[in-house]
Amino acid sequence: MRRLQLITACSFFAALTVLACTSETETTPSAAPENPTEETTPTENEEEQPGSSGSSGSSGSSGSSGSSGSSGSSGSSGSSGCTKTKWYQDSDNDGFGSASKFVEECEKPAGYVADNKDCDDTKADVKPTAVEYCDNVDTNCDGQVNGSATEAAACTAAAGSYSGTFTIYTAEKLGNIVVNQMSCSGTISETVNLSGAKVVSGTTTCSFAGSLGGFNKTQTGSIEGAIRLDGTFEGKLTHTFGSGMTRTFNVSGTAKNGRIDVSSKATWLPNPMSAVPWEVTITIGSAK
Repeated sequence: MRRLQLITACSFFAALTVLACTSETETTPSAAPENPTEETTPTENEEEQPGSSGSSGSSGSSGSSGSSGSSGSSGSSGSSGCTKTKWYQDSDNDGFGSASKFVEECEKPAGYVADNKDCDDTKADVKPTAVEYCDNVDTNCDGQVNGSATEAAACTAAAGSYSGTFTIYTAEKLGNIVVNQMSCSGTISETVNLSGAKVVSGTTTCSFAGSLGGFNKTQTGSIEGAIRLDGTFEGKLTHTFGSGMTRTFNVSGTAKNGRIDVSSKATWLPNPMSAVPWEVTITIGSAK
């Protein structure tokens, strides 16, 4: 009986040994790679391409810069840079520039304009939108001096010396009641010179027969002006009524067929104490 028990015990321990060996075999980890620290070499398609994103590179025209951090092939402006425009220098500030003086910029620089049709960028009154006068200058930049052939012939015919009559009348009124008045009649001498600084220039002299205080018995003045291609005269008359009473008035009329005729009205104050402005009527009639 005792021998049977020993045999049974030995069989039990043998079974346990087999079970333990089997379990140890199943839980043993697989072998590690022969070179655990070796990095995988990238394939040809995985290698870094030019223009790929780098650590600090700025954007270029064909993509971000490479790992060196430099900008792209066309600089920092990128492929959407501005379109440059030609801007023309406007030296006389008349809104039109010289075709021969320009810069190319994205934005309009100071002193430059987009229009390049100014034919004389040193004179502000010479430009494409100007009024043409009889002055031997292509004032409106249309390529014609003194207008068409017919207009130029009329300008040429207007040149010369003129003489005639001059009258200036002035009155102080309260409503329709004349409080004070003065009339001075005399002569005018004028010259039309198409190449002159002032195409029309001249002098006046007149006599005042009244006794209104402050007004000279003999009064003098000067006139200057210009003639349009249609024969319109535009000018200024500077007249001295008396001591401290010199005034300049705008005048207009016609300069045609060998005559210059003016009839203009204006107002003025003889002195700061004048109660109301005085009316002025200027009349000129002169011929070659």
